[in-house]
Amino acid sequence: MNVKNYIFILLIVFLISCSSSDSNQKKKDELIVGTGFSIGKITPDSKFGISSNLAELVYSPLFKFSKKGTLVPVLAEKIFLENDNTKIRFILKDVNAGDVKKSFENSNKNRKKQNKFETENRFKIEVISPDEVVFYLSEFDRYTLMHIRQTLIKAYSSDNKSTGDFTIIQDNQNYVKLKRKKLSNKKVNYIIVKSIPIQRHAIRDLVSGKLDLLIYPNEGDYDLVKDIPNIKISYFVNSLLYMMMENQQKVKSTKNNINWGILNFLIDKDEFVKIYGDKLTKPANYPIPTDSFWYDSEYNKKNSVDLGYEVVPRKKKKLTFLDSRGRDERVALLIKRKLQPFGIDIEFDKVSSKEFQRKISVDQSYDLGLIQISLKDIFLDNYLFFHSTNQKLSSNMLNYENEIVDSLLDKARYESSSDKAKEYFVNAMKIILEDPPGIFLFWVKIPILYSSSCEGFDFESPDFFLSLKDVQCTEELH
Repeated sequence: MNVKNYIFILLIVFLISCSSSDSNQKKKDELIVGTGFSIGKITPDSKFGISSNLAELVYSPLFKFSKKGTLVPVLAEKIFLENDNTKIRFILKDVNAGDVKKSFENSNKNRKKQNKFETENRFKIEVISPDEVVFYLSEFDRYTLMHIRQTLIKAYSSDNKSTGDFTIIQDNQNYVKLKRKKLSNKKVNYIIVKSIPIQRHAIRDLVSGKLDLLIYPNEGDYDLVKDIPNIKISYFVNSLLYMMMENQQKVKSTKNNINWGILNFLIDKDEFVKIYGDKLTKPANYPIPTDSFWYDSEYNKKNSVDLGYEVVPRKKKKLTFLDSRGRDERVALLIKRKLQPFGIDIEFDKVSSKEFQRKISVDQSYDLGLIQISLKDIFLDNYLFFHSTNQKLSSNMLNYENEIVDSLLDKARYESSSDKAKEYFVNAMKIILEDPPGIFLFWVKIPILYSSSCEGFDFESPDFFLSLKDVQCTEELH
């Protein structure tokens, strides 16, 4: 930001401090959120963008998973697992069983339209009474359970259709307003989300008090606001993993393959973290966070006694990455420098978002690709990512194939005991780490800026946006 704008912000801060020095505070009823992205309509099937993050404030699932994978009731009062965990009986609260069944029927229709994985034949739903519904699974299946958990319930038989804490007052591409159904004396009763495409305007609104929370600020904004007393900087947990992957289709026809298993541990990931800042990222040697139930200390064992690496005749590889993310080029430069001593010469292939999608996902006309992997559900997303593409249920764009890995992942998927399932998963991951399809680089946290007059955000939860319902804000009373 230029000097003129910076002086403007300092003037605003001065006026705020002068006007509020002798004032009292009162409860603020609105939490106003700014974002640089479009928002979109909030529906139970919202899967992308800000609207998907806000959806669970309006529509709730039947249950959530604990870290260990057990079922925690949300719209259910009680949950009973019967018949070797193939029958799930829900005693409901605040929602009609007929609405639950209709929500799943509509969700399955929408998933078919979007070419999602087939799920309707994996379970059947029976309404027992207005407050009881039963799911009959063809077999115990962690993927099916995840589908049930991810389906948000809409109250079709009620006026406001909401099963969450809030109802929708207004929602479109650039503006959303939500109202709490049962008004609170302490917490905010309205959540307003605005799309503000010009970052300079968003920072100005935050400093002047027109915004309480700014999501996804730019890198340079931290230095600008770090000394302003009424603004706080934080980061919430995210499941985004940066990885450099190799095209496995090309590897199959190549001799002297690169040993990524050794390089994944030899290369110092801390240097990559410095590019983004240690508050935004942490190193990654495997696609499982250390606080996950699916993590195991076995992942840290090196793949050879001395981590030796035999330098093969020099290989030239093109590294494809997005030209729209400036930091990706800095990451690519570091990859080039790190791999050169091991006989791997990197050439850059900077492409547009559309071209990146074509090369990586459609044509697969690349050597190496710098990608972001979203791992919201550690087990399921790793299953989808590494399970062979010849299986119906797979999103394996790497074309990674290993029959033993497939077998172990399937055993984990259909095992009802979480501890036994973890054993299978850990053994599969150890094999993947012996010969991974590239290098795992780092995890990314999501930065936010917010007003010091607000509290109650849960930065450590993957459900950060859901924690907005617990926020309390105050404002100056003149």
